[in-house]
Amino acid sequence: MRMGDYAGARPELVALAAHPDKLSSAELLEVRDDLCTTDYTIGKPSFSLKDQYQTCSEAAAMAGSSSGPVLARITAEIADNDTQKVTSALKAGDLAGAEAAAEDYESLPENNQTLVRSWSDKMWLLVNSESKHHPHVRKAALANAVMALRHSNPKLASMSDEKFRDWIVTTATIDGVPMIENPPLSKHGVLKLKVAQQSLPIAALHLDRFATINDGVAARCRCDARTDIGIGPSRFPAYVARLDAENKRSEVLILLSGASIGPRLSSR
Repeated sequence: MRMGDYAGARPELVALAAHPDKLSSAELLEVRDDLCTTDYTIGKPSFSLKDQYQTCSEAAAMAGSSSGPVLARITAEIADNDTQKVTSALKAGDLAGAEAAAEDYESLPENNQTLVRSWSDKMWLLVNSESKHHPHVRKAALANAVMALRHSNPKLASMSDEKFRDWIVTTATIDGVPMIENPPLSKHGVLKLKVAQQSLPIAALHLDRFATINDGVAARCRCDARTDIGIGPSRFPAYVARLDAENKRSEVLILLSGASIGPRLSSR
């Protein structure tokens, strides 16, 4: 490493790190710090920012580590890259790209939650602008659809807000486990739900529950109801439930696709 041959030093450092039981605490710390320096110095494409971040995070977590400043530089570069990718994706109307980069950024310990929430708001604006219906086409069928839902759900129309909120939670509960908590009610026919990350696999198998909930919202508001379902604390777009006026019931649009909702490709 003193000669600048980081590529030559790295295999030896990896071999040493593979047997921590044979190293003293000081020796292990030196190996971890040297690996951080090596991976960061060699850099891309041999070692992605994600690889560098992982190596230096492990080193910086040890007492007495000198890898903190290097980790900070890597973190700043990841944050800058993710921010640029979110901005570009939103401008291009690429919801999946924006969400992947935003989730990547949010995974950083030093993320700016105000910035993340603003991205989420912009993603929902993009979703809603793309999912708007043509009012002239829907207007004739909409009144009939809403009236049919009110006849099908007479008790929901007269429920108090508290009881209706309980009904929403119960409807979104699978095998005794609620997918959502404390849903905020809207008087304008737009319900915004939040699904925990760990509940996504269950939610993906029970999308009909969200359609049922949106039917209930339409019955109460006597309007073209919409239910926005987001992921995690920042409520990134996952699904949208909206009225299908011709079929007189709600449908659920999957905004992303894949293992839980969609493939999460790291932008690092």
